[in-house]
Amino acid sequence: MTNSRSDMTRILLSSSKRVRKVKSRQKVGLVPTFERAVKNISRPLIFVPGIMASSLAIKNANGDLDYFWPPPYTFSTSEMIAKMYNGLKSPIRVEAEDKVSVQAVGLFPLAYTYLVNAIERWGYVRNQNFWIFPYDWRQSNNISGKLLADFITNKIEEGKVNRNDGVDVINHSMGGLVTRAATLQYGAPIIRSVYIASPHYGSPLSFFGLHPDIGQDEGFSKFFDQPPIENTLNLSFAMASSNNNDDSIEEEDGDDNSTARALTTTTANVSLHLQLKQVFRNFPSMYELLPDFYYLQKRPLLYADTTPIYGVDNTYFNNDWKFSEEYAVSMAMQAMSFKKEKLGEKLPGKKENNLVIYGIEEPTDDTIVYQKRFFMFVSDPQTNHISKHEFSHPYDSGQNGDSWVPTLSAMGSMSGTSEYPNSRSIQGTHTLLPNYMNTLEHI
Repeated sequence: MTNSRSDMTRILLSSSKRVRKVKSRQKVGLVPTFERAVKNISRPLIFVPGIMASSLAIKNANGDLDYFWPPPYTFSTSEMIAKMYNGLKSPIRVEAEDKVSVQAVGLFPLAYTYLVNAIERWGYVRNQNFWIFPYDWRQSNNISGKLLADFITNKIEEGKVNRNDGVDVINHSMGGLVTRAATLQYGAPIIRSVYIASPHYGSPLSFFGLHPDIGQDEGFSKFFDQPPIENTLNLSFAMASSNNNDDSIEEEDGDDNSTARALTTTTANVSLHLQLKQVFRNFPSMYELLPDFYYLQKRPLLYADTTPIYGVDNTYFNNDWKFSEEYAVSMAMQAMSFKKEKLGEKLPGKKENNLVIYGIEEPTDDTIVYQKRFFMFVSDPQTNHISKHEFSHPYDSGQNGDSWVPTLSAMGSMSGTSEYPNSRSIQGTHTLLPNYMNTLEHI
């Protein structure tokens, strides 16, 4: 029997090549040595994570929490995928007051370690004047915004926040939409906000992931190919494949067993992406990440052959490439209404109180072509030609970004001219941006 630890190490090292490439350009995970802590902290601070970055669990009959996101290491591959899949399919809040079995119980492992460490080094104290707000990232950001506003209200009632002074918020990715909803819709007293790689006007990656005619390898799998998500999933599969309860691999000596474990991990990832694409298409939050009115009036994400397609209706609800399933149409319409009517185009608060950090110069797929393809069939007595439409591979039109969110959307300005004086561009990938030394120094 081979050493399962060495197998898992090899898998993790393989999945970490991208991290090493990024580190060569940008220092990741190095907390700056600040000469001083923040001596006069003017108000408490809350951190709001991004999509998939809150751990999720279900309380069982014994009152214990059964974690399903990220997947636990203690199951065989098939059991682990089933547990995660069933957990993600659990009922989602429709109203903020709804009681559901799923609970958000902390941050995704290693996602924000260096950011949180830096905050504490600045002098903030966890659960005294600094809180982390995990949330069920499947639900609408409008609901999460209401829950964030309620969270702040509770801290005011507990005497930990002065209502007149309010709070500051640091958010990442979709946490920016949660923060905006809390302020604009529910009057949360948020004074200063740091937006890190927030998809203010959406991300085409969401369209590539949601559309049923675009393969998971073309769009959806990109949600899982960055650390720490990639590393954590690979570790889970490696642990599961070495579990004694996993009958998919027979115990053998030598390299054959090592190869079998690696193959099982790869196969499990493919199976997982197929299943997750289906279940993610039921999450309201995913539709709220679609490029919205403000994005699509200025920039197309789709071309019909060589014709650019502008506007929400023409992109999502009309023409041959539209969302066809009734539930998808309904969710997309609700999402577009939420983005335009409830969030609007501008960030809330005074412009000088918003620090906008956005990624640049990373290849970021933002465009796809719905193209007519011609096929020829030769048969007696004649040659037949047929044509059909299909999607091309997504590609970067030259806008770039952080590999998930295009630059203009994260800037909060589709014109390309910064709307906010405290805007900072940093080259780097989406999931690692919060932990970069440059990010921490700007904050």
